[in-house]
Formats: sequence, structure tokens, C-alpha cells
Amino acid sequence: MPLRNLTKVLASWLLLLGLLLSTYTSAAPASSGIVINQQLHQQIQQNTARLAQLEQANQNALARNQELQLMNDNLTVQVQVLQSERSAQMFLYGAVTLAVGAFIGFILANYILSKRTRRW
Repeated sequence: MPLRNLTKVLASWLLLLGLLLSTYTSAAPASSGIVINQQLHQQIQQNTARLAQLEQANQNALARNQELQLMNDNLTVQVQVLQSERSAQMFLYGAVTLAVGAFIGFILANYILSKRTRRW
């Protein structure tokens, strides 16, 4: 029960406060309304100018982003080309090494076989 009484008292105080505020604001002079209107108009102009600056900065950022994406794509292609060239180069090194090894093996085999046949 005490809680209900407390809420009723609080509700009545809030109602009274609301009535006082409404009469105070309606009794305010008209010049304060003009001042508030001018302040709001000035804030709107500032916000509009700031919005234009932000839009321009956004457009600049989007253009820079596009440039960077193109540069990234170009560099990615260059990396792939260099990797494939490196793979081809390593393949050639392996092929040359194999050919030189086979040639040396053939020469050594012929030399050893020719030595054996001379002994007989």
C-alpha cells in the first residue's frame, strides 16, 4: 500500500510540474522565440555546410579507394607474373642440371668402359 501512495504522489507532482512548465513557456516573450528560430536557422546553415564538406570528402575518399584498388589489382597481376616467371626459371635450371648430369654421366660411363676394354 505505501508504494501505491508514493506513486500517486509522484504522479501528481509530475502533473503539477508539467502544468507549471507549460504556462511558463507559453508566457515567454515572443522575442525569445525569434532568437531561438535564428539560432536554429544558423545551426541548419552550419550543418548544411558541414554536410557539403563531408560529401566532398566522401567523394574524394571513394575516388582514392578506386585508385588504390586498381593499383592493388595491377600489383597482384605483377606478383603472379613474377611467380610464374620464377617457376619457369626454376624449371629451366632443373632441366639444365639434369642435362649436364646426364652428359657427365654419359662421359664418365664411356671413359670407364673404354678403360676396361683397353685392359683386355
